[in-house]
Amino acid sequence: MSSARPVAPAKQAVQQSESQRADLPSRGAEALHLWLRWNSAYEHITEDMFRAGQDQRKLESLMDQMDQLRQQAIDLSRSVLGY
Repeated sequence: MSSARPVAPAKQAVQQSESQRADLPSRGAEALHLWLRWNSAYEHITEDMFRAGQDQRKLESLMDQMDQLRQQAIDLSRSVLGY
């Protein structure tokens, strides 16, 4: 029989919050990395959009991928900032 008592819910919440704060720098760096990747893709696609003869389906696919990347960056940024 184990003598360890279950951790109270309030104490668990505090421990979880402390763990999230400790992880904040790496999550913040990940969010910034996502934004930089999105920016690079955005620059690439806007350049391609104005080049004659581009495959519109390819551009639409790339724009969909960019939107997914942007949404990931937004979600992670909100999480890091506590929104």
